[in-house]
Amino acid sequence: MGILPREMLPTMGLAKRGLDAFRGTETPTEEFQMPVWGVMMIASTVVVFLIMDFMVEYTFTRLVPTLLMVESPQAILFEPLTSEDPDAKLDHKGDAEPELLLVKQQPITSSFKSTIEHLRARAGKQSHLRGVGMHFVKTFVLALQMNFLSIFLPSIFAYPLANVLCAPFSMAWTHIVISDPSPLPWFKRMPDVATIKKVIPATVVFALAKQAAIFLPGYLALSIGLFESFESEPSKMTPEQISAMGIQTASVIVLAGALAFLVLIPASVSLIRVQASLLSEDHESIVPFDRTFGGRVSEDGVLGTLDAWKTFDWNSRVRLLKAYVKAAAMEIAVATFFTVVLCAEVFMVLGVDHKKVIIGTDSNGTPIQFEM
Repeated sequence: MGILPREMLPTMGLAKRGLDAFRGTETPTEEFQMPVWGVMMIASTVVVFLIMDFMVEYTFTRLVPTLLMVESPQAILFEPLTSEDPDAKLDHKGDAEPELLLVKQQPITSSFKSTIEHLRARAGKQSHLRGVGMHFVKTFVLALQMNFLSIFLPSIFAYPLANVLCAPFSMAWTHIVISDPSPLPWFKRMPDVATIKKVIPATVVFALAKQAAIFLPGYLALSIGLFESFESEPSKMTPEQISAMGIQTASVIVLAGALAFLVLIPASVSLIRVQASLLSEDHESIVPFDRTFGGRVSEDGVLGTLDAWKTFDWNSRVRLLKAYVKAAAMEIAVATFFTVVLCAEVFMVLGVDHKKVIIGTDSNGTPIQFEM
């Protein structure tokens, strides 16, 4: 089915504006007063997008991966019916030895669908947002700590210290997420001082890993002048400069990906598993996991940071990476969908011509405006 000429107008208008801007012959700017209904429609779409994006990000990049990091699929020992094989081995009493079969169950977190279904069966319809209140508290407290500590310390040191101070909130969130629903309010799930001390090493490792994953790519981008390249106008750049900017961008992306894969993810897994090992015996886990982590938990109840990563088998590591990739694809899909919707709404309200849009005035009577 072909595209009608009327439906091509927005695309043709954008193409014309781009060509005019490139030639320096763009049409004069026209002032346009944004109607109230247009502001409300676009603002409502933005709010819905922010809510949807948060729900996808929280459920599929935080909650589900946390459950995946701690789950240990149970192995079930089956005893089949008595063997009728005449060659079956006999025990010392002359009876045929039973043939035992050890079968490992499919992990609950093997897919997003099975995980959400399990959570809803155990914790209700809103279980995909379980722990969200504690998450907001943790984020708020961490931001307060960072704002205060940044006055005295560089952020590279302030962030690890802030994470240590917020370790009780982080551990409480993990315990809320991985355990069955509890009638206790979030502040009564906070661990005691003795328990907090056991998780400090893993917390420091995670904070340093996160800082490395952020600062090292940023430092590389600064050192090779990538930000200055982005400030240049593409129409004034030579093909060699554009190629160099592409190589610089790719190098920063590769470094960031390598640090996330080799440093940040292992540190995150270790922290979550150390926190899970300290879950009180009074609380039943919502997914099966070995509280001894293969016997690596010491007599005083401490799981080492390195042991926490070593006991996370390769099948689980692959499933975790797949989960992150799927979650990223979902976020991109949501962002793309709402971008298309927003563009359609903007064109419906403003049209395709170049305009100076006035959406209101500030307290001083100065127009609040932007160019389209």
